[in-house]
Amino acid sequence: MGCCWWGALGSLAPLLEGLEVHVEAMARNLRLSGGAVLAEPAAARLLGEALPSATAQRIAREAGETARREQRDYAEVVLTQPEVAAAVEDAALDAAALRTALTIDLYIGSSEAQVTRVLMRLDPS
Repeated sequence: MGCCWWGALGSLAPLLEGLEVHVEAMARNLRLSGGAVLAEPAAARLLGEALPSATAQRIAREAGETARREQRDYAEVVLTQPEVAAAVEDAALDAAALRTALTIDLYIGSSEAQVTRVLMRLDPS
C-alpha cells in the first residue's frame, strides 16, 4: 500500500512546485474565524471527556458560529459556555489545557511535523 501512496505523492510534486506558504496570511485567515475552523473537532473531543458527547459537539459547533459572527477568540467563547464553566469549576476540565489545545498557532506550527509523520509511515526506512 505504501507504494501507491508514493506514486500519488510523486504525482503531486509537480503541482506543488513553486507553492509559497505565507504563514502570516494563514494565521490572519484562521483568526477571522477566531480559530474555530481547525479547533472545533479538538474542542468536541476534549469537552467530550467531561460532558456528554452530544453536549460537547453542540458547544463546539455553537462556539464556532459565535466566534466567527462576533470575531472573538474561539477558546474564550468555549470557556464562557455555562456547561464548560461549570466543568472547569468542578475540576472536570482544565481551562489552561483546553485554551492551549485550541490555540491557532499550534495548528500552523505543527504542519511540518505532521507531514514528516505521514512520510515516515509511508516509508519508515
